[in-house]
Amino acid sequence: MQLTPAERKRYVLKTKKDLEILEKIKKAERIPGLTKNEKSMLSFLRTQLEKDWRTHILKVLSRMIKRKRLQ
Repeated sequence: MQLTPAERKRYVLKTKKDLEILEKIKKAERIPGLTKNEKSMLSFLRTQLEKDWRTHILKVLSRMIKRKRLQ
């Protein structure tokens, strides 16, 4: 799998599993007709390959809690 310079810089790809995850995310992103939720999940999964993945988890959880409070 070819990695772009941006991917090499952005993601921590220390193991073969990390590369496999990124490869499968890229394949999944090319599936036609993905729902908004599926696209959001793929975007979130990409963040889990970043060095600072915890920040993204906190943002997602905060948005979820805020939405639930408004209901």
